[in-house]
Amino acid sequence: MLIIALLLQALSANSEQPDTTVFLPSVSIHARKISDYGHGHFTTSIDQNTLGLLNNQDLGSALQMHSGMFIRTYGASGLATNALRGGAAGQTAILWNGVNLNSPMNGHTDLSLLPSFFFDQVMVQHGGSSALWGSSAMGGAIFLNNHAASQKGFLAEVGFVAGTQGELTQTVRAGYSGSNFSSTFRFMHRENENNYYFPNFSELDVPSQQQLNAGMNQIGIMHETWVRLGRNHQIDLQWWWQDNHRNIAPPTNFPTFLSLQDDESLRLSLQYTFNQPNLTYFAQVARMQESILYSDAFSPELLYDFVLNVGQTEVRYSRSKNFLFTAGANFQITTAEAKEYEKPIERNTAALFLSANWLPFDESLSIIANLRQEFVAQHEIPLTPSLGISWKALPGWHIRGNAGYSFRLPSLNDKYWIPGGNPLLKPEEGWNFDLRLEHIVSETGEFVGDRFLERLSIGGYYREIQNWILWLPQNDSWLWAPENRAEVRSYGLEALASGSQRWNNFRFSWVARYEHSVARNMVETSPQNPSLGKQLIYVPRNRAGVSFGMEYQNLTVHYSHDFTGKSYTNSSNTQYLPAFGVGNISVSHGFSFAGYILRTSLSAENLWNSKYQIMANRPMPFRIIRAGVHLSVNR
Repeated sequence: MLIIALLLQALSANSEQPDTTVFLPSVSIHARKISDYGHGHFTTSIDQNTLGLLNNQDLGSALQMHSGMFIRTYGASGLATNALRGGAAGQTAILWNGVNLNSPMNGHTDLSLLPSFFFDQVMVQHGGSSALWGSSAMGGAIFLNNHAASQKGFLAEVGFVAGTQGELTQTVRAGYSGSNFSSTFRFMHRENENNYYFPNFSELDVPSQQQLNAGMNQIGIMHETWVRLGRNHQIDLQWWWQDNHRNIAPPTNFPTFLSLQDDESLRLSLQYTFNQPNLTYFAQVARMQESILYSDAFSPELLYDFVLNVGQTEVRYSRSKNFLFTAGANFQITTAEAKEYEKPIERNTAALFLSANWLPFDESLSIIANLRQEFVAQHEIPLTPSLGISWKALPGWHIRGNAGYSFRLPSLNDKYWIPGGNPLLKPEEGWNFDLRLEHIVSETGEFVGDRFLERLSIGGYYREIQNWILWLPQNDSWLWAPENRAEVRSYGLEALASGSQRWNNFRFSWVARYEHSVARNMVETSPQNPSLGKQLIYVPRNRAGVSFGMEYQNLTVHYSHDFTGKSYTNSSNTQYLPAFGVGNISVSHGFSFAGYILRTSLSAENLWNSKYQIMANRPMPFRIIRAGVHLSVNR
């Protein structure tokens, strides 16, 4: 009713205004929501140009190299999940054009299956934001955005990439964009034998060994269409189909354990936007279908699948430039089936949310308030508020802060897996706080490119999560079951600096970042619990990285080096993986002829042949070299 009332009020107010055309923004409503209600958070992004230099790597690799995020990867063709601020993979929302991709069955998304080629922009928002994005956004959110083409006319691009580990990838992108219509088609096919060499830490002398069971075959199609109807209406349609077949590399301490997995997914999204000078109405329906077919030497083929239907709507209303208000609702219907479930499971959720952005004096101070209430049968979902500020204390200098309450629903596997599932699990929940000082040169009126330092950001965070879900052995038996047994306190420091310099046709850019993260369990999970007060496993306390870019005419060179401190592999913190550093380099050169652009590229991952592990006994490759060629035309 509140949404309808706001809509009618705004339409009535606009009926007296001149009948003028209102052009809809090219940026999506979801990206606008991030900028309007999320600027109390620390945010980093990977733009389309940077994504184009990645030689079609998966999203996990892109985030590791260009956002500084710690990715827990099990090696080539293995699972790769994010770990924002020491949290579990399911504590970060991954949103594709506003739809959460996290599986309701296991609670997370495998980043190794998402091609970076399919996205125009990747954004990472650090810090709990359940008030904006709902369940799972406890540590932050990753946004995978697609945009209508900004350049009018016909676009076509064909790419080929080959790698020394037996990779051959083909990509196609074609589209057309006009004043009221834009459509883009993307195709990707990758065959990768993954017959790389790796250091085998399971043997005393750590010999070099070749991987023989990590091949992957991947094919995907994505199509996006944006249509403007009349003066104020827009319809966006996106669909994304993908099929993946992979041999999962065995752990080095059990090399005979061979397993296969087929992942198939279909994702659909239809959006409608109505725009007026002070009002925007948005509605979206989406459907996600995913299935996993798994087998290994000890198990027959096991099928896991789910269907998720989503409907959401919101109204954005601005009476003046000093106040913006949003009200909306979200509905989800999930059905899931697995052999380990007693019967097919259905979960229905609903949510109501309110957001306000108030500039009380002028644009120097912004106060952001968000409130969300979700409803799920058999669960008491906490009310999740958040309050953020962004204060421009001096030209180019901002103080940003955010405080909020966040939660995460137990996954369906946590509740219904047999044996072990626990239907009585409570949602994980807790408070999170952020405070940050940022300096952005572009807001001082100086020309960016003439300053070596363009952005400086230093901040800290603190959060306490209750009812943290752990799978624990039951009565010293072989049976494990999930319980709300942990209370995790995490705090840390995040710093980032970046800049660039121009000299005629030469441009130099750089980024440096550092993260210190402490994440400890603060309650006993069992008698004489060795984890009490200890760092969580696979959460390195220290991480740092630097990257350098150089552009000269049509030549681009980029080098990055990331350092990861030691991470513990057991709860008593007596065993750990040592610290390591990894360097990556890419070189790209473009040629223009007869209206075409030919771009060649060469990249090397793990340039210095570092010996390291991210997850114990999971092989990580020595140097891998990729070469690519891309031909494009825009008319």
